[in-house]
Amino acid sequence: ASITRCPDGPNCRGPGGTTYTLSRLRSFDAYTTRVFFRDALKSLFPDREAEIGAAADPGEYGLEDYYCRLMCALLFVMGVVDDLQKTLQLAFLLYALPTQCESWVRYETPDWGPREEAKLLHGWTELDLVKFKVAGMTLQWKLLNSVLVLLPKVLIWMMLVSTGFHFLMETSGIMDLVINCMALKFVLSLDELVFSRMATHMTKYILEHMEDLPLFHMKSEDGETLDEAAERFRHEELSHSHYWTRIARMLVPKRLIYIFLIMAVFLIKYYRHNCDCLEDGSCVSKPIYEPVVVSYNPLAFFADIFQVVNKAPTWTMPPS
Repeated sequence: ASITRCPDGPNCRGPGGTTYTLSRLRSFDAYTTRVFFRDALKSLFPDREAEIGAAADPGEYGLEDYYCRLMCALLFVMGVVDDLQKTLQLAFLLYALPTQCESWVRYETPDWGPREEAKLLHGWTELDLVKFKVAGMTLQWKLLNSVLVLLPKVLIWMMLVSTGFHFLMETSGIMDLVINCMALKFVLSLDELVFSRMATHMTKYILEHMEDLPLFHMKSEDGETLDEAAERFRHEELSHSHYWTRIARMLVPKRLIYIFLIMAVFLIKYYRHNCDCLEDGSCVSKPIYEPVVVSYNPLAFFADIFQVVNKAPTWTMPPS
């Protein structure tokens, strides 16, 4: 529930088992610190537990604004969807490349005159006559690139977006949400940062001068006469049967729909993985288990089954 509807609205009970109010809303750091202070006082003065509970009220941990969190999650998806598009383009490129060994570098001399004359006229060097292009590769190299390049890119993207959603969904403060959203965008640019600092000048030169591989052909259009081209234009662009289809394609924001779909998938994933739904329709956090080993486990980053935790939960949602 929104904090503005509490304490009389539905779903206004916090992780401490008490009711939310605007004055008792705390961030996670402040809430855990105040709980520790209250419990320490109760341990030191057990005979005054009731007085300490009333005087040292820790408040409740909760969100300042749920819709601000959704907006930051939407901005985060807008930032990561470009990486997804590039990964899909790489997959399509591996599929569309000819499955045969082709040379990706060639030495091209001008056919309109001597080489030395062309170099003098255009100010070229020998390196300007060396051309690089995207070329075909054998099936073995396609499989190797798919396993070593494409598959890790897909897994890293999924894990990064899932972790980013988890990070944003559990940030309570509005300012912290905005700052964390900007910080996650920086994480996405780390691969470009590493490449710009670690790649050699030769590698950068080759990639900057790489010729594009056309993934379409225009053989039918190239062989058309002017009358055939005009007839095709009238059929495809001026025909009433295609008019409304073109209008619908222009009006429907397909990219925005894709962004909302990705956001919905990871939101559902977060709630199914971290929350339990009660009979009244509200969602509360699942029980929290303390890890047995606190050292970093790379496999636990991909799946929780690789993380060893205690059998007894450290925290459960207090009953109403």
